[in-house]
Amino acid sequence: MLVLVAACAGLPGNQGDAGAPILVSGIVRNKQGIVYAGARLVLHLVGRDDEASATETPTYLRRFTSAWDGTFALRVAPTQELLDFPAASGGRVTFRVVVIFPAEFKGATATFDRTLDGSTWSGDVPTIELQQEPDD
Repeated sequence: MLVLVAACAGLPGNQGDAGAPILVSGIVRNKQGIVYAGARLVLHLVGRDDEASATETPTYLRRFTSAWDGTFALRVAPTQELLDFPAASGGRVTFRVVVIFPAEFKGATATFDRTLDGSTWSGDVPTIELQQEPDD
């Protein structure tokens, strides 16, 4: 059973807990601008994790994949860890999402903010487009 769960985590459409609110949504495109199914998306916090050394595991790291049509709607519940993080920033949490294209050197990155209002995300859900950088 554990092997099956681990294998499913990399399939297109793994976008978090279906009962959690949407943190960010968007679409992934390859360098030709074509939607990309099954791209690996890595979400982490900006700030505390940026100060960690390259060999340290980030304190907040979540992995997802884009859906069959290249879209994503990452569902993330405000955990206690996330509730504690923005205390010094007026409730705002800055995230970075990185898309990794299998067997490719270059990916794409976007940074966005969300505000916590009690134990939920407030405001509109940001929509981002992540397009792979073209080859040099």
